[in-house]
Amino acid sequence: MKIYSNKKIYFLKESLPDFCEIMFNDYFSKLFLINNKINAIFIRSNEKITNELLKGTSVEFIATATSGTDHIESGIPHYSAPGSNANSVAEYVIFSICKYLDITNKKTINSKIGIIGFGNIGKLVAHYSHLLGIEVLVNDPPLKDQKFDFPKYVQYADLVEIFGSCDIITNHVPLNKFGNYPTQNLIDRNLLELMQPNSLFIHSSRGGIVNQSDLKELLNNKTIFLAIDVWDNEPLFDVEIARKAMLATPHIAGYSYDGKIKASIQVLEHFRNHFGIEVNFSLLQNELLDETKKSISHFNNTNEIMNTLDYFRGFSNDNIDFTNFNANNEEEIKSYFIEFRSNYPNRREVLHIPKQFLK
Repeated sequence: MKIYSNKKIYFLKESLPDFCEIMFNDYFSKLFLINNKINAIFIRSNEKITNELLKGTSVEFIATATSGTDHIESGIPHYSAPGSNANSVAEYVIFSICKYLDITNKKTINSKIGIIGFGNIGKLVAHYSHLLGIEVLVNDPPLKDQKFDFPKYVQYADLVEIFGSCDIITNHVPLNKFGNYPTQNLIDRNLLELMQPNSLFIHSSRGGIVNQSDLKELLNNKTIFLAIDVWDNEPLFDVEIARKAMLATPHIAGYSYDGKIKASIQVLEHFRNHFGIEVNFSLLQNELLDETKKSISHFNNTNEIMNTLDYFRGFSNDNIDFTNFNANNEEEIKSYFIEFRSNYPNRREVLHIPKQFLK
């Protein structure tokens, strides 16, 4: 069994039997896959898979240690790790909210959040926001059409109501270009113009869900606060938007160490189920044992939450490092984005996930 793996997918070698030969490389090509007779691929979101890349290879299994699969276009069986980084992204959102409340001197009791997408991340953000005393509105047409039983502490609303009435808006939907519920350019000028002055918009789902040109125009013409982690045409990012944002980062909201360990467990479960090969999960499970995490209700106020998240996750320093550089051309911008993510340190999550959100 020959396997290619991204270097950031942890404990594969220690968890798989010796006859699984794992090759860690900075990149892979069709020639690499053919010459090394690769049977299985473990990747992350920055690695693209196409049918043309795999044509003529021995690859029969693809697993991405990320929640989305929009970087995979292949008929070969492929799997992802949904929910593995949900708490990591939720912490990014909660930090953004706390920072916004600190800057504007607003109180949670007078705030209203609109959450677009009520999946793994959206549910956690809603729960944490509710515990903070923030009124919660949600929008998720697929769930609504399925007659989903939304929690009593959330109110369902359409997008126009969310953008017109909420002072905090965050989106957590997948990037779907086709189908019954397309999300590409879901949030455009028509919605963004409805935002109240001095409100907060958080963009940490996928580039392409928000029309970035319309977002830039809004940022230039209206006083709003922006926390942005995802970009159109990554690794290229808009330097002007980054510097005008309250918080700007290079797609690292889900990059916690805990999230990466949970993703490794999920992709290895897919591997075991696909090939029938036993996997030793003990090292991975031990890595998740951490008694230092705290329930959000144990904090005294939003400033304490903000400071604790910042201490462990380093979002403020990320923002400073990401926005404080000089670039002369697009290639330098791309290289900076890639290097930032490639060298991102392992950071532990802070918030204890309630039992009802554990799978």
